[in-house]
Amino acid sequence: MQNSTEKITTAPSNHPFKGRKFATMTGLIVASTGLLWFKRLPSAEWVNFNKWVFGIYAGGNVGSKTVSIIKDSGLKVSAEK
Repeated sequence: MQNSTEKITTAPSNHPFKGRKFATMTGLIVASTGLLWFKRLPSAEWVNFNKWVFGIYAGGNVGSKTVSIIKDSGLKVSAEK
């Protein structure tokens, strides 16, 4: 039992396991693993699918961090000539 004076710590709102991208990746991996488990998906396809899912997730994280760093630095990027 927890003492009433103890503070319960929660994950910060920017925690990596609370994001929409992470939840989507996890859901896709769980779904593909279920298909593999019930022999609806060959193992080579499972590996290839999960490789792409993780690659897209990692690329999305790198892209979003890069954009936020550029935005925070005050650098203006535009396509106008």
